Amino acid sequence: MPSYTPSYPAMDKQAHERIEVQPITEKPDIEKPIFPMSEIGQTFPEQDPTGRFKNVIQTAQAAIRAGAGTLQLIMMTPPESAIGGRFKAYGAEVREALKSVAKASEVKLRGIEMPTSMNNLSGWDMQRNRFSEEVRKRYMDEIRDGIRFAAEVMDGGGIDMVSWEYQRGINDAKWNQKKEITLPSGKKVTSSLFSAPGEIEIVQVVDTTTGQVSQYRRAEVMFLPKKPGTDEELPFKSDGTPNLQEWTWRDFEKLAELKIDPDTGKVYGKDNAEKLYVQEQISAQKKAYLGQQSQYLRYYEQAEKQMKALQDQLTGGVDPRTKEPFSDKDKQELKTLIDREKTEIQRWKEAAEGNAQQAKELEERARRMVPVKDYALKRSMNSYAEAGVWAHQESVVKGQLLPHPIHVGPELGWPQYYGSHPDEWVELIRGARGRMKELLTKPFRTDWDGKTLLDINGEPLKDDKGKEVKRAKWTQEEFDKLPTEIQLKADNPYFVPGLSDDQAAEHAQKHIKGMFDTSHMGMFLQNFRPDLPWEKRVEEFNKWYLQQIDKIAEINKKEDIIGGIQAVDTQTGAHSHLPPGQGVLPVVTAVQRLKEKGNLKGYIVSEGHEEEKFGEGRILLKAWEAFGAHLNRDYFPAGGPAPLQWSRGFSNNYFGRTYSPLFMFGSYSPSNEFKLWSEIPLE
Repeated sequence: MPSYTPSYPAMDKQAHERIEVQPITEKPDIEKPIFPMSEIGQTFPEQDPTGRFKNVIQTAQAAIRAGAGTLQLIMMTPPESAIGGRFKAYGAEVREALKSVAKASEVKLRGIEMPTSMNNLSGWDMQRNRFSEEVRKRYMDEIRDGIRFAAEVMDGGGIDMVSWEYQRGINDAKWNQKKEITLPSGKKVTSSLFSAPGEIEIVQVVDTTTGQVSQYRRAEVMFLPKKPGTDEELPFKSDGTPNLQEWTWRDFEKLAELKIDPDTGKVYGKDNAEKLYVQEQISAQKKAYLGQQSQYLRYYEQAEKQMKALQDQLTGGVDPRTKEPFSDKDKQELKTLIDREKTEIQRWKEAAEGNAQQAKELEERARRMVPVKDYALKRSMNSYAEAGVWAHQESVVKGQLLPHPIHVGPELGWPQYYGSHPDEWVELIRGARGRMKELLTKPFRTDWDGKTLLDINGEPLKDDKGKEVKRAKWTQEEFDKLPTEIQLKADNPYFVPGLSDDQAAEHAQKHIKGMFDTSHMGMFLQNFRPDLPWEKRVEEFNKWYLQQIDKIAEINKKEDIIGGIQAVDTQTGAHSHLPPGQGVLPVVTAVQRLKEKGNLKGYIVSEGHEEEKFGEGRILLKAWEAFGAHLNRDYFPAGGPAPLQWSRGFSNNYFGRTYSPLFMFGSYSPSNEFKLWSEIPLE
C-alpha cells in the first residue's frame, strides 16, 4: 500500500511538527461527486457591500483568487442614480481590464443580475400604484445597456431581473388550490397549502389610458336590483321601492361564467370576474348620474314652460287675472321674473349636461378598465420579447455568434408578486418567447388577438380622432390600405423577412431564459401550513419544494427555460442569502435534480454572500462542501490516493472556519524547553 504525507494548513499545529510518512488508513472516495468544483461558481457584486470600497474589477479578482471558475455580476446601483455605478460608469479601459482578468484566469463571466430596484418589465410603479411607460422604458434602456456589456466584456451570457410584474394575493392565487391535508390532530380537512393571515383580498383593474390602478375589496358587499349570480333584473317591490339584493364576490364569479363580454364576444369566465365587478360598480354610479340628469331635465322643462307663459303674458299686455292691461310696474315685474327663469333654465341645463358628461365618462372609463393581471402580463411579455430580440442582435458579432449566446429573462420573484411561483415564472417565459416569435415574423404589430394595431411601445395605436385602430383580424392586404402615417406607426422594426416560424421559435428559446433562485422559492415557507410545528412544517414544505423542482425539471428538459441557477439557502423562509447547506432547504437535491432530470445547460453559482462577514470565501467554500466537491489528486504527491471527500480535506481544518484556533502555532509557539516560573504549560 502506498504512503503519503498529509497536507496541513498553516494554522494546524501538525504543520510545524516533524511527522513520519503514514500509510493510508481511510477509504478513498471513488464515487462521482454531485458536482465538481469547476461547475460551482459564485456571484460577485458591482460594489463591495462590506464597506471596503472595492471596485468591480477588485471584487472579481477576489472571487477568482477564492477559486471561482464561473462568475455572475450582481448590479447594485438603481437606474435612477446619476452617479455611483451602472453600466454607464464603466469605460472602455475598465471593460477591457475586466475582460482581461477573466481571460487570464480562464474564468467564465456568465451572467448579470440587474439591481433589485429594477423588479419588473411591466412598467409597474409601486410608489404611484400605476403602470408607467416612463418606468418601463427606463428599465428597458438599462437592460439594453446590460446586453451590450455582456457582449463586449463577457462574450455573452445571461441578463436577469427579479420578477415582481404586479402585486397579487397569496390566499386567492390561481396556483393556491385547496387540497386534502392532515391537521396535527389527525383530522383530514380540505384547505389551501399556503395562507397569508390578514391579507386583504382585492380586485385590481387598470385604466389602459392612464395606467392608474384601482382597487376594490372583495369582502365588500354590493347591492344590485338583480337576482344574485344572474343577469335577471328584479321588479320594484309592492311599496314602489327598488328590490336590491346582496351580492358577494362569489356571485360575480357565477355571473362571469354566464355573461358575454361585449369586447371579446366570449363569456367573461371566472378568471375575468374583476372586469365584470368593476363594470357593475361603475354602472351603479352611472345610473345615479343619469337619474339626476333626468330630474334636472324635468326642472329645465318646467322652467322653460314657466318662462314661455310669462313671455306670452308680457306680449299680450293683459293681466289674465284681472283682464286689465299691465301697468309699467307690472311689466317690469314680469321682465324680472322672465330673467329669473332664464337663469334657472341655464342652471338646470348645465346640471343636466354635467351629469350626462359624468355618465359618459364613466361609460368610457368602464370600457378602458381591464384586470391588472392581463394588462401587466402582456406588457411584461412584450418587454421580454423585445429584449430577446436585442439579445439575438447583439449575439451576432461580425457575422459570428458569441461563445455564449446572450439570453434575458425573469428571475424567480417573491411570493406576494406575480413571477414568484414556478407556474407563473414558466408562463412568463413561454409568453415572452411566443411574442418574440411574432416580432421576428410579422411585418406589423398587433395585440395578442390580432385586432388592434400597436405602436412601437406596444400601446394601442389611435387615429387622429383618438380611436383605436381595430379590425376583426388584420391581414397584410388590409394593413396596406391604411394611411401611410398609420402604417409607419405600426411598422414592426424587428421583422426579419424570410425567417420561418421554426427559426424564430429557435431564436426565442435561445435568447429568453429565466434565472432560478432556490432561496426565492424557499420564501414560500413563510406562508406554508402555519398550523404545523416547525420541524414538521419544514419537512412537508420540502416535499412540496421538490415536487415543484421535478415539474420544472421536466419542462426544462423539453424547453430549456433555465439560463442559470443561484444556489442559495435560508434558515427561516425570509429573504436570505446563506450558502447552500447552511439552511433548511433541500438546495443540493434540487440543483442535482434540475441537472440530471432536467438536462440543465445553464450555469450554477452560489449567492450565499450573507455569511462573508463570518469568513471571507464562505460563499464558495460552503457551496463546494455542500455539493460534495472532491479534493483533486494534485493536492497530493505522485502516487497519492484517489480524491478525498471534502470532509476529509479542508473542511475539518481551519480553512474557511468562522472562529480562531484554540492554540498557538508556528513561531509563536515556544519550545518544549521553555517553562513559565509557575510551570503551567501554555498549551
